[in-house]
Amino acid sequence: MRYIIGFLVTIGLVIVVLILLFHGGGTPKTSTSPQTLSQYANNASTDVRWTVDGPINSPQDHRQVQITVNQNQIEADVLKGYNGEVLRNKTYANNPTSYAVLLHALQIDGFAKGNTAADVSDYRGYCAAGDRFIYEVLTSDKSHKQRFWYTTCGQGSYKGNVQLTNDLFKAQVPDYDRLTGDVAL
Repeated sequence: MRYIIGFLVTIGLVIVVLILLFHGGGTPKTSTSPQTLSQYANNASTDVRWTVDGPINSPQDHRQVQITVNQNQIEADVLKGYNGEVLRNKTYANNPTSYAVLLHALQIDGFAKGNTAADVSDYRGYCAAGDRFIYEVLTSDKSHKQRFWYTTCGQGSYKGNVQLTNDLFKAQVPDYDRLTGDVAL
């Protein structure tokens, strides 16, 4: 009888170990969705967007820089306040080949990697004296397929290469420095 009970306990422990191995043991969820950004290269209804949200201050002084890219155009905006009032806007022509190359470079830099846990989905309020970077994939109605963020304080849900991703978006705007030169970010 002791041997039968010991055998059943051993089988039970093996089953528990297998369940923990194959179900992750409750670790935080990290997403790589979408699996590949390149799938959007020929999709005119999908944009990638990068936003720099400046230090938290008065609505009169608050600034954001936002670059939105799709296969047809690149749009750069300097925004005032927290409601997105456009101070400056520049639009540049784009083409599907350029968009595909950008998406591939973003994929390599980890643009689609991030933590999708609900407790890190909202970037507002983090790094109050610094900047917040928001990385998004948007549909034609501007709903989010993906949204990750990171701060100059080292916090955030974004798991890609922050510096390379930021530089890639800036490089999409030929006169980025002139457009944003007087923006305190």
